[in-house]
Amino acid sequence: MRSPVIYEIESILKKHRIEYQIWHAKLKQYITNVIDNHQITLNAPRLPPIPWKHMVGSLVTLSLVYLAKFVGVL
Repeated sequence: MRSPVIYEIESILKKHRIEYQIWHAKLKQYITNVIDNHQITLNAPRLPPIPWKHMVGSLVTLSLVYLAKFVGVL
């Protein structure tokens, strides 16, 4: 019976020649070998675009107000 296994940990243990036993709780026995190594990839969620134009506009406006205060116009 095939069952999902944590492949990364298994490959690290095998690479460093560390003896290990993986217990399968549902089958109630140890897994002796890994048949398939599925390459699972996780995709990051797409983020909505940041409204940078509004931020730049408010930053410029605020900067002009503080510049006017510094110069003495306001």
